[in-house]
Amino acid sequence: MSLRILLWMANDHRVPGGHFVQLEQTQKHLKLLGAHVDIALTDTADLVGYDVIHGFGLTPEQIRRCRVLGTPVALSTIYWNKAYVTGRLDSSLSLRTIYLRSRMGASLLVSALKGDHSQKAEALIAALMSKRVAYEMADLLLPNSELEAQAIKADLAVTTPYHVVPNSVDHVAFTFDPTADQSHRDHVLYAGRFEPHKNQLALIEAMRNSSIPVVLVGPTHPDHLAYYERCKSRLSDNIKIVPGVPHDQLGPLYRAAKVHALPSGFETTGLVSLEAALCGCNIVTTDRGYARDYFKDMAYYCAPNDPESIRKAVTAAFEAPYSDDLRQHILKHFIWEETAKATLEAYVKLVSCRRGDDVSTAPASSAR
Repeated sequence: MSLRILLWMANDHRVPGGHFVQLEQTQKHLKLLGAHVDIALTDTADLVGYDVIHGFGLTPEQIRRCRVLGTPVALSTIYWNKAYVTGRLDSSLSLRTIYLRSRMGASLLVSALKGDHSQKAEALIAALMSKRVAYEMADLLLPNSELEAQAIKADLAVTTPYHVVPNSVDHVAFTFDPTADQSHRDHVLYAGRFEPHKNQLALIEAMRNSSIPVVLVGPTHPDHLAYYERCKSRLSDNIKIVPGVPHDQLGPLYRAAKVHALPSGFETTGLVSLEAALCGCNIVTTDRGYARDYFKDMAYYCAPNDPESIRKAVTAAFEAPYSDDLRQHILKHFIWEETAKATLEAYVKLVSCRRGDDVSTAPASSAR
């Protein structure tokens, strides 16, 4: 089936990141499979003439425009709920989390006394409800893992069918020779833009004055310049920050490090973790989110709100010998060629549904 596809990222393309890599790689490899694929990075894209609109971060109003044209919509969900970051997956709560929740409760109490608590509560959940409406309006959801699909169903009670399309990595750009001498790999690397969610500050605090060298590389998020300055202010002799580099230049940085650490507040996957693993790094990742669907028991997990947990995971990964199991697992399951096939399978499923064929809510492919 020859399809004309529009990949539409309307609201979240200002800052480079994994979502944009996913967009570009999806287009590249779908074209190799024979599909006609365009990209739109505007809020008001020209939607005429496509068989499927594949949206990234679309609003309900933007999805409504597609539906008026009768064009089916598939959404890459890239879903996470702030509840995960504030302790939903961990019974322990930090003092900051307790403080923030207490302040929210006090704010709602004051609003109740004023008689405007309904408006206040609606404002607090508006973003989540907008996401729920968008997911429900779509014809098909494309979560990156089975865990993500189940979280969407549990959190939002969404009934839209889904088809798991795992995130992937460019195995041509990110390579590693396990037979080569690795004695030069003597530090821990963190690659990612500087913002609170990415949690560089916690990594810095956890590893301050350690004997293990740590290098953080990445651009500053324009909305979080103060956070970047806080990170710089807490550096110790064993930790340094280097300027961000273009994505296609990260390979040598990965291959120079023994460990890649990503103790984010939440990750649907963490593309940099996949890339670093293909370049021969031991992987430290967050226990919040869906990373276990990708890394199984072949990575070191840490609680992002616990500096001691981060330090233990990083130290264990740094002291452990290298195993090629994770790299081989990624090469088998999480390369863009395979993701493009799963994506095209989802499109065919969606178009067939519009023709009246049955579409199961069970995913036809999943992160293994």
